[in-house]
Formats: sequence, C-alpha cells, structure tokens
Amino acid sequence: MAKYKYRMGNGLAISPEKDMRMFAEMSAKGWHLEENDGILFRFAQGEPHRYIYALNMDEDTDETMYETYAQCGWTPVIKEKGMHIFRAEEGTPPIFSDTASKLEILEKERRKFGIYALVWSIITVLLLIIGDMTQSMLLQILSLIGLTQVIFGAFPFLGLCRQIREGRRKEENDD
Repeated sequence: MAKYKYRMGNGLAISPEKDMRMFAEMSAKGWHLEENDGILFRFAQGEPHRYIYALNMDEDTDETMYETYAQCGWTPVIKEKGMHIFRAEEGTPPIFSDTASKLEILEKERRKFGIYALVWSIITVLLLIIGDMTQSMLLQILSLIGLTQVIFGAFPFLGLCRQIREGRRKEENDD
C-alpha cells in the first residue's frame, strides 16, 4: 500500500476554505497533510483522525507567532513564506477570531498579487508589441510565458478580492 497520496489544490488564494475542507476530509480517512509540492499537496498515511486546518498567508512571521498558535492548540504543518498551514483538534477555536485581522492579511496578499499581475501584464504587452513589430519568434514565445505569469497573478488577486468582499459583508452583518 502506498505511503503517500497527492492531491491538487483548488488554489489557496482563490478558495482556501475548499482546500481546508479537503485536508480535514483526507485526515478523517487517515491521510494527513505533510507537504506542498507546487500545485500538489502530499499526504502521508496514518491513523484516521478528525483534524481541522487553517491557513495564514502572512509573510511577517516569527517564532512568537508559532508559539502563540501552539498555545491555542494549532500545530504548523506547512511553513513557507506567505503560506502557513496549521492543524488542530476538531473544536479548537479558529486562528482568526476577528474578521478585521483576517482582512488585513488578505489585503496585503491582494496588493502583492495585484502588483505581480500588473508588472507581468506590462511586460507581456511590451513583448507582444515588439515581437509583432520585429516578427521575432523568440519575443512572441516570451510573451506567452509572460501571459502565464499574468494568469498566476490575476487569479489569486481575483480570489483574494472575493474573500475580502465576503469578509467585509460578514463584518457589516456582525455590527
């Protein structure tokens, strides 16, 4: 029997709640999140357990944050710059208890992806224009590569915009 399974995520910046549910469902079946391999998540075989998962996309992290989360019952599973996935026992209070702190982190990420998409959009347009004027196949190929970078920035940007809009709506309804 295989020791590992791989699953493709839905896009943490686009719909993290779907991925968190997938991680919890996998753990209930005995497959626990272990690693992120680009667009794939690796799960290690173990005993079935009812865990819940949470995502923190804050880039400004330190050991104090991990200690605070640990005191609240959350264990880091994946620690990468800008992506921290934690696991806890079912029923543990959520990492973000207030919407305002969650929105602050989402807005930072949205800015980052927005700038990334904008810069690559400008580069891609310039490559297309110059490639068309010079009939350079190399520049046209580079513009296609640039277009993929635009997509990798634009989709998370749009997903984060959706999450922020939903968070603001929730915040208004809570008031």
